[in-house]
Amino acid sequence: MICDFLRHPNGCRKKKKELSLRMFVRRKNNRSGSTSVVVVQKINGRTRYITTIGVSSDEKELQDLEKQGNEWIQSYFGDLFYSHQKE
Repeated sequence: MICDFLRHPNGCRKKKKELSLRMFVRRKNNRSGSTSVVVVQKINGRTRYITTIGVSSDEKELQDLEKQGNEWIQSYFGDLFYSHQKE
């Protein structure tokens, strides 16, 4: 059977899973009462822990750790738009 791809975008093929790579910083409460700041990645709806930035009970220190986590993500991916910036 020949599929008409113009009328049926999915055609006869199985639908491919969309690969989605999203990284973000998450707070995780520990049993001891402290809070961990971790970098996680969502891949096809599943959460994967990448690295732990730090652990603290102080709110100000947790905010600093979240900032460090966001900086870690930027350094991991690099500047994606660096080559497109005008000088």
